[in-house]
Amino acid sequence: MHREAPICLTAAFLPQIVIANTWTYAYPLSALYVPPIDENDISSVDDTIAHFKQLCATNGIEAKICRELKKDALPIVRRESRFADFLLLNNADYYNSLSFSTPNDYLRETLHAMECPVILIPEEAEYPETVILAYDGSASSAYAVRSFTTLFPHWCELPAMLIYLSEQGDKDLPYQDKILDLARAHFPNLTVQCISGKSPNEDEQWLKTKRPILVSGSFGRSGLSQLFRRSFAASLSEGKKIPLFIAHQ
Repeated sequence: MHREAPICLTAAFLPQIVIANTWTYAYPLSALYVPPIDENDISSVDDTIAHFKQLCATNGIEAKICRELKKDALPIVRRESRFADFLLLNNADYYNSLSFSTPNDYLRETLHAMECPVILIPEEAEYPETVILAYDGSASSAYAVRSFTTLFPHWCELPAMLIYLSEQGDKDLPYQDKILDLARAHFPNLTVQCISGKSPNEDEQWLKTKRPILVSGSFGRSGLSQLFRRSFAASLSEGKKIPLFIAHQ
């Protein structure tokens, strides 16, 4: 990403976030359980920070460090997200929390707590070669497309597919002229695909071979939660996982 467009990176070194599946907005952020950190762990973290600084210096990346090892993690990440263009999250637990019905509270509430768009990165990430725009007619899905184009104009030059997630098997997109005007203005190599409740095998193969990044609105009854009800999403949760760009208003 830095080679495409120079970035200023803030790295947050924090305690492991542990959130019970029943955690909701009814509980304050300070209620999160923070595992204890002993001196050996602190020494290991400091070694990692030193290595991180060296890598940034080698690659010419301007970097800042947020080191808060004995405080609740999520409020700190939320604070940092308020002043960031986007947040990178790299944690296998987030992918493990994805389900085919609805994403559980672990991922849902973390994303809603963030105050900027989030890119969720799997452990073995591949740099995107294509873009999938998940659209369901909601304001959230359109907002995600617009946010992505603002933040990553260089990725907009990649081949892109606008996927309409239809519950009723409709072929016409909601606000079709509007969303196509928006998408085509920023993605010159755009195709459009409608997906109903049946298994879209052809698109699953496209997903597996094109190294995409998936652009989606926030979790809820629309956006990504609909996508994950489809067998289309099986290749995200089984086998090769892909980066997810998630934005909410």
